[in-house]
Amino acid sequence: ADGCQMQAVTLPHDAMQAAGRRPGAPSGCGGAHYLGGRYVYEKVFTLSEWEARGAVRFQFDGVYRNAKVYINGQEAGGASYGYLPFFADATGLVCEGENLIRVEVDNSQQPNSRWYSGGGIYRSVWMWTGENAHIEPFGIRVTTLGIDPAMIRVETAHTGDGVAVEVWDGETMVAKAEGDSAEMTIPNAKLWSAETPNLYRCHVTLTQNGAVADEADQYFGIRTLRYDTTGFYVNGQRTMLQGGCLHHDNGIIGACSIPEAEERKLRILKNAGFNAIR
Repeated sequence: ADGCQMQAVTLPHDAMQAAGRRPGAPSGCGGAHYLGGRYVYEKVFTLSEWEARGAVRFQFDGVYRNAKVYINGQEAGGASYGYLPFFADATGLVCEGENLIRVEVDNSQQPNSRWYSGGGIYRSVWMWTGENAHIEPFGIRVTTLGIDPAMIRVETAHTGDGVAVEVWDGETMVAKAEGDSAEMTIPNAKLWSAETPNLYRCHVTLTQNGAVADEADQYFGIRTLRYDTTGFYVNGQRTMLQGGCLHHDNGIIGACSIPEAEERKLRILKNAGFNAIR
């Protein structure tokens, strides 16, 4: 925060809690009277020669707010909106050995929310490294085309020569195809629903100059969704939505998104009979 010394923190981190509270704070009762501020995060990371000459990206699951990312002093990306996951591309900005990533966050303009927003890098950060020929992060998209028979389309975003697609049910491969947009029939498909959340694994292999350049998995469920004036239908079955609204914070532990806390919330809702959340 402004005027503070650097200190070690563990991500995810809610910097707004460290800023303190006071009566009459601009954030108001919606923000629990916490003070805003500006925050700076820095980390030294080390890359091998192979990693430094390839593709390097940082994935930010959430930074509140007005984030700017710098790699070795050069701006690499950012996001103004505090609830938007984003990537910062460090390709060509890194070198072999030690590198510095710096994230500047501005949460000083208060009030900016009707609820407690938290501040800083409140969700996880991931570093992606790979060859210049690679499958894009989250670059595999699976679409259900029909359920009688079960048909899917697998679309892959990548840089490289071509892709091969396999669909696995546990230890059994049930379908395979090739191409950036591959359509397949899944025999004896186990459909997904809120009561039976069956998942398949889509395995994509990317080749470059005849050799394997990258591999990635995407888990998916086979189901159709439809709604009209008579209701909402999952796999042709009319389904009543029993949902609730959740904000992103975790109560007294603040806005930090901790996997165990998120799982706990969903488990409690599921046990109470909910099948949808906003």
